[in-house]
Amino acid sequence: MLYDKESNLVINSFSFLVLLFSWCPISYIFGKYSQSQNYNNFLNKNKTFNFKKEIIKLLGISLVCLLIFVNLEFVFNLNNIFYKQKFFLFFTLNIVFSIYLQWVFFKNDFGFKKTKKVIVYGNKLQLDKISNWIDKNNFGNIYKLIECTENISGERVSDIILYDKEFNTNTLTYLLKQGYTYKSPSQWFSEEFQKIPSEFISDNEILTGSWDLDKKGFSRRFKRLGDIVLSLIILVCSLPVVLIFSIFIYFEDKGPIFYSQERTGHRGMSFKIYKLRTMYVGAEKGRAQWAKKNDTRITKVGKILRKTRIDELPQLISVLYGDMSLIGPRPEREELEKLIIEKTPNYLVRYSVLPGLSGWAQVNYPYGASLEDAEEKLSYDLYYLKNYSLWLDLLILIKTIRLVLNFAGSTPRH
Repeated sequence: MLYDKESNLVINSFSFLVLLFSWCPISYIFGKYSQSQNYNNFLNKNKTFNFKKEIIKLLGISLVCLLIFVNLEFVFNLNNIFYKQKFFLFFTLNIVFSIYLQWVFFKNDFGFKKTKKVIVYGNKLQLDKISNWIDKNNFGNIYKLIECTENISGERVSDIILYDKEFNTNTLTYLLKQGYTYKSPSQWFSEEFQKIPSEFISDNEILTGSWDLDKKGFSRRFKRLGDIVLSLIILVCSLPVVLIFSIFIYFEDKGPIFYSQERTGHRGMSFKIYKLRTMYVGAEKGRAQWAKKNDTRITKVGKILRKTRIDELPQLISVLYGDMSLIGPRPEREELEKLIIEKTPNYLVRYSVLPGLSGWAQVNYPYGASLEDAEEKLSYDLYYLKNYSLWLDLLILIKTIRLVLNFAGSTPRH
């Protein structure tokens, strides 16, 4: 097909824009530009750079972008040699830029060079509580907590954490006049770490009802519509894969293909989920157990299913039925949940929303395998509830795709 000069210009411009705006999301899905996922490793100076792995990622990104280019060329029947030269120039520059960004990330440690000074307005116990959390999570060289005293008016601070809004001193007044603003502990943790440890949420914050997504009518209805449409699409597209692995599951040990569990969902109501079986029959011997690394209870097929998250696909039926959503806090088993509720404050806040197939905790933290992991995942769930938006759901969906394609997030930390 022949195009005039103006048409070629429009088509070339459009195709290059497609390539330009596809490079970054494809790179992210392949795991590039995401060293902040290993935040603690960098703070501990455990820098590891697998050059071979990064090159493989880069080749994968390049291959996908090349396929996009070939499809554009086929659709528009582009045989312009100059166009192809421009493409390969663009392609080369992207690769060079990608390597440069990688080098900058590792060289600068994400720019965390300066210590952030944070003033805590509260009693000594409250200050120690935050300080202990920071030390426990290896952020001691990033945040320096300053106790509220009268001799700190000359300090250059990054944040003010205020436990009691009625607490007022000359120092606080001075700092507020300098343009500083105060934050509640939960707000500070939310902004700095994208999670809210449950022990830093006050009773007043719980009673405000801001955690209840049922009150966000339009967002809730739009989210439900998205759940139904996407679930149907994924179910139809994945049906051949589920059928193939169902055959593999059966022939490995002649056991049942599906596995069901009772989980706790919205408003604390119990419901049943279905998964493709990944463990040997009778592996748990009648009692719930935490998952662990190199778990001998998992079958050979089960290891593949867990890595690729294919075992979770039957839960889309629960999404269509209305017991679950695509995005939300993961529902926990009732036996394990009793222990978590007993040891962890504010856990029941999770019940204010439909549980999800994936969630903010799943894309930011490894597979839960202990009470400590459950507490850590709750902090991410609380962040999700406090900051819920359709955009956050979209971000979680993209991060989930990235995890699945990188076979990540299915291995316990402990």
